Amino acid sequence: MVKLATDTKPLSETEAAFCRAGYGCLCRALPSYLFLWHVTPAPRGLEHRDCATLMGRPASFTEPRGYLDVLSLSHTSLHLWT
Repeated sequence: MVKLATDTKPLSETEAAFCRAGYGCLCRALPSYLFLWHVTPAPRGLEHRDCATLMGRPASFTEPRGYLDVLSLSHTSLHLWT
């Protein structure tokens, strides 16, 4: 999970910079945005104003493509600005 947290950070920072640059986004300044990652056989996700609960299947972490699919869930912070 440390790798997932480490890999999520630059994606979120890039999304925030993209929106702050004025690419048609309605920016909302938040002091932080929290990702709650869960590994579960029944994945779901739930977005909130300042956090998101993101879930991935255990099998997703066994191959690079599955990991990238799970990592792509971190785009939910982009919904803050769209």
